[in-house]
Amino acid sequence: MRRVAFVAFALLLAAGGCVPGVPITGEQLVITSFNANPLSIAPGESSTLTWAVEGANHVEIDPGVGSVALNGSRVVTPSATTVYTLVASNAAGKTASVTVHVVVSGAPSPSGAPVVNSFGSSPSTISPGGSATLTWTVSNAMSVSIDHGVGSVASTGSTTVSPTATTTYLLTATNASGSTTATTVVAVTGTTPTSPPVIVEFVASPPSIHPGETTMLSWRVTGATSVAIDRGIGAVDSIGSAPISITGTTNYTLTASNSFGHVSRVLHIVVNPWPEPGEGGPDLVVTAIAKVTGSGGYRIGYVVTNEGGDASPPTTSKLYVEGVYKASDSVPSLNGGASMNRVFTSWTYNPTTIAIEVIVDANDDVHEEDEDNNEKAVSVTAEVLADFVEKANLAEWRTGTPSTDISFGGATNDANGFACYRTSVKLEDGDTYAKVLETHPKWVANGWIDGFYPVLTVPSGAWFVADVGFINGATGTDGVTFRVWFWQDGSDIPNVLDDVDAEYDGDMDRVEINLASIVGRTGRIGLQVLAGPSSSQDWAAWANAKMIR
Repeated sequence: MRRVAFVAFALLLAAGGCVPGVPITGEQLVITSFNANPLSIAPGESSTLTWAVEGANHVEIDPGVGSVALNGSRVVTPSATTVYTLVASNAAGKTASVTVHVVVSGAPSPSGAPVVNSFGSSPSTISPGGSATLTWTVSNAMSVSIDHGVGSVASTGSTTVSPTATTTYLLTATNASGSTTATTVVAVTGTTPTSPPVIVEFVASPPSIHPGETTMLSWRVTGATSVAIDRGIGAVDSIGSAPISITGTTNYTLTASNSFGHVSRVLHIVVNPWPEPGEGGPDLVVTAIAKVTGSGGYRIGYVVTNEGGDASPPTTSKLYVEGVYKASDSVPSLNGGASMNRVFTSWTYNPTTIAIEVIVDANDDVHEEDEDNNEKAVSVTAEVLADFVEKANLAEWRTGTPSTDISFGGATNDANGFACYRTSVKLEDGDTYAKVLETHPKWVANGWIDGFYPVLTVPSGAWFVADVGFINGATGTDGVTFRVWFWQDGSDIPNVLDDVDAEYDGDMDRVEINLASIVGRTGRIGLQVLAGPSSSQDWAAWANAKMIR
């Protein structure tokens, strides 16, 4: 199970202290671990805090726990979602602190992030071709989505899924304060089909476009061992979608196969010519969509064109991201044949969500010559600002405990731990990656490894993203914590940006961090992996670790 601890900067680390794996001048003070299990409980249930500290003469946990030993555990039963802070100090006057977030289902998060009250599947095990129902309840979310083709959903609801293989579904709830995730597994038993596959759905939205516009293919297949779409798309998952942009009317064929046989379906997508200006009444269309600079990040800009002959009255445009409504824009009157640049100013672009759709005359205020050409959907490509896999050889690496400086590219049998590139390597999700960063903690109980990268200045609109998990075959691991730091210039200690607790479960975990709180600051990004009671087979890998906007 994936567990994500969202940490408020105001609660993070006291000035003048240190953090796990980061020694300080003078007597060493290190918080090697501070965890809660489970991280989410129901009202009246309990969670166990565990911690380990080195080099301290006083350790305290707030709220409500008080002074504790250097190593230990304590059962807590919070009545509401609570951020617990461990503060350690030593005789040299140094202090360090770290937090852990225990969510009480149904209670609001102190950080303002959404709360996933429930997310499950029934039944949890199905036969090939069978179906399960996912159900969920989320509080305080602006948007909720589920991967593996489900897409955007309401805060409370259910949907039927028919995976062809055992699948872990990831629910992501987001609001202006951050994101919260939860997972549920639908196991598929047996692999021998008893009939050919079934193509439940193969559609395009919209079904007709103008030359160069984009339409979204969507499909859903059950009972297939392989699914493919022609015209360059190739092999795809049983449930999915893909944007296409074509210049002429085209047929797409989806073929689904298993050992019992195969079936196909043809989808006809019509491309209509652009109308000439001056043909009758007003006709509003979106002719371009792009991200544009704005205060605090990027915004979505678009060009609206009146391709009709008559002027249009004032209208309203609407912005949808991953199928979810985000913002509106009031467009003034527009003469026939004229175009206008517009911007949705009330929504800040998130580079982890790429499916953007703009609808002009969204409230049907205008009687248009063509009422079916008001929408345009695009996939916005994120800008890569820093690649932390490619630049891993430039970072300063160390392991512990005790703290030991190591060189990048060390041997994979080094008991001090190692950081190195792995190429053409299969990870736990079964996919082969061209290049990943492997970071193995020191081979001791609660060992760790971290690497701090060269100094950079965090630009407006930046996010940190990565896929994290294990090298294929790491069945002996008891799990690790992937942690991302920011060490600001002039500060004695770095701040934790986010944690992800990962287990060897056949799925990579996703790290997505909005860096808005440190925009304009100059410092160093740090990547860290913390081992549990055992560091055996902690073959921890970072894939696609980047700063984007």
